[in-house]
Amino acid sequence: MARTGLRKWFPGIPGSMRWQLAITYAAIALLTSAALGAILLSTLRYYYDRQEFDYLMGNAKFISTTVADQLSSGAPIETIEPQVEGFAFLAQARVKLLDSNGQVMADSGPPNDVMLQVGRRDLGRLMVILRGRTGEDGDVLYTRGLVNAQGPGSIDAVPIARTLFGFVLGATGTPAGSSGKKARLAVPEVPGSTPLGSIELSDGPTYGTEIVNGVARLWGVASGLAVLLAAAIGWIVSRRITRPLMALTTLTGQMASGDLSVRANAAGRDEIGTLARSFNEMSGRLEEMVSTLKQFGGDAAHEIHTPLTALRTNLDLALDERDDGRRLDFLERARAQAMRMEELTDDLLDLSRLETASDNGRLVPLDLVPLVQEMSELYASQAEQAGLSFEMELPEEAVRISGDAAQIRRALGNLLSNAIKFSQPGGSIDVTLEADAIWTKLSVRDTGIGIPAEDMPKLFTRFHRGCNASARPGSGLGLAIVKAIMKRHGGQMSAENRSPGACFSLSWPSIKHRA
Repeated sequence: MARTGLRKWFPGIPGSMRWQLAITYAAIALLTSAALGAILLSTLRYYYDRQEFDYLMGNAKFISTTVADQLSSGAPIETIEPQVEGFAFLAQARVKLLDSNGQVMADSGPPNDVMLQVGRRDLGRLMVILRGRTGEDGDVLYTRGLVNAQGPGSIDAVPIARTLFGFVLGATGTPAGSSGKKARLAVPEVPGSTPLGSIELSDGPTYGTEIVNGVARLWGVASGLAVLLAAAIGWIVSRRITRPLMALTTLTGQMASGDLSVRANAAGRDEIGTLARSFNEMSGRLEEMVSTLKQFGGDAAHEIHTPLTALRTNLDLALDERDDGRRLDFLERARAQAMRMEELTDDLLDLSRLETASDNGRLVPLDLVPLVQEMSELYASQAEQAGLSFEMELPEEAVRISGDAAQIRRALGNLLSNAIKFSQPGGSIDVTLEADAIWTKLSVRDTGIGIPAEDMPKLFTRFHRGCNASARPGSGLGLAIVKAIMKRHGGQMSAENRSPGACFSLSWPSIKHRA
């Protein structure tokens, strides 16, 4: 058996629609949260990478301006190295001083080593930190005692802003960043001048990574909760969806066991309600078909039994009869009963096909005028032989309907045959065809024996014959066949008594077209 839905791609999941829908909801929530998390984390990562680089570059600019004077004055490297270490301590980054050829002149080492080295040195030689306050700019720290080329007695004042990531030299911003970035700047950074060297900062703070990791942890928790919530909602929704489906499954089981009267609750207006209405229509149609077939079997057995008994009786009498003339008479009666059985069987089969037909594939646009004219001319000669006058009243323009020409000929033929059969010599038969934009009506009127009032309710049921028509030949299926044909065409059939005779009318929905 072929797998469908999620099981086609994931064979291990349960086959129930409830589980599949819950898993689908959870998968959608997971994919959505993963996409949002990827966008959020990548945006944060880019932001902090940019901040780290800007942080390092800002410190590099300040350091380069400080070191430029010493390099231009030819200060020994032993004098510059303590300042490089001090800058590294304040910036909490690795600081390198490179010459014009890219060779390392001074290297503070990793930030942790710088803090240990500065701790072992005489911090008094490096800086004296004084606290001051500068109006609305907040707390500002000042360093004194930075050793320069003029000797230890000289004092430089350098503004330093304390941040979460150390100190930003010469500024009051609050950058953020993470490790792994480098920033290099020429000394001095003056367009058109020959660089004396360059300053390179690396191994900056890593607080940005901690923030991103914290956001990732919170995102993971939120995603897990979202997936669980989506799965729960999917389970609830699947129960609402599958409950009526399970009810339909139970009803189909009852139908399979023979109970064709079951019907589903079709009150809903959604797809499930549409399915329930389709189920009810199907079960009603099936019940009608089965009932028709059962009735067909019973009626056929009952109606065929009578001519079959007469046939057998005539054949038995013919076998026992010594007189050739009487034997021939019995054989003629047996032949007549056999023909009646054949006609009855054909009518029953035709009626059964019409009543159980499930499609209108043979209904095509056709013009009724030539069809009615053809059938009327065929039966006009029979009416003349029976001593009846025959009149037609047909429109000159085309009258179009959607129908099956063979079945319409059958219906009109039955009505004309009955009109001739039940009319006395000297009577008349009138055929009229009229149409408007909505209905097309074909009427056959005769001056025959009419329809008793008590027979009118059962006139179109199978095997029913009026009390005034039992003496005439017939199977009692003609009008039932006409009614079935009209039902298949979406039309109507009616009958009414006239004085004298009766009038039978066939009505079809018109096709809005005139040739």
